Amino acid sequence: MTDVPARSRAAVTRFFGHLVPSMDDIRTHRPILAPVVAGWLLAFASAWSLWPFMTRALPPEQVEAVGTLFWGSAVLAPFLMLAKAGVLAVVGWALLILANSERRLRSLYSVLLYGEAILAAQGIFAAILLRATTSGAVRSPEDLKAAMGLAALVPASSPVLQAAASGFTLMHVAWFAFLYVGFRRATDLGRLPACVLTAFFWLAMLGFAVAGASFL
Repeated sequence: MTDVPARSRAAVTRFFGHLVPSMDDIRTHRPILAPVVAGWLLAFASAWSLWPFMTRALPPEQVEAVGTLFWGSAVLAPFLMLAKAGVLAVVGWALLILANSERRLRSLYSVLLYGEAILAAQGIFAAILLRATTSGAVRSPEDLKAAMGLAALVPASSPVLQAAASGFTLMHVAWFAFLYVGFRRATDLGRLPACVLTAFFWLAMLGFAVAGASFL
């Protein structure tokens, strides 16, 4: 007779192990739920870390509207992660098929979801950077630029350039490195295909950001 409690404990242990997995774990199990949960927790941690700076930087009449969007994004983070990673995975899978280098779609999807979890932590590091550079003395939206990476060097009058520059932050570098290693280790892509696919995803993200800024 199957020991159900033992199997349940093993499943729970495996799930928590997949929150911060090794590449071998991703390769073998191709987790979906674990990276989404990790990304959701990090999204809330990022929102909680950044919100005090946002409330001090924004005009009082904007705080409620921005807060609704800000916290709404954290609540919806799992669905946004699944949708974004899903689109990228399907496109990447199709490109690999066209290049006669077919790979399992779920492996690509799992790697991309963990990449989304890395990006979800960006607010935490932004808050740390703001604390270090401003000592918490944030008084205007201009003061928030310290946490924007290269976008801090672009004037606010150029929103399209700001959107493009926003893809060059420390967390985006970590995301790029993780995807490259993940595609190499978890999907057996060669160095050049893994680098090209990762660069394609980065350019796609920049393209969506620029397109969004163009229509706002």
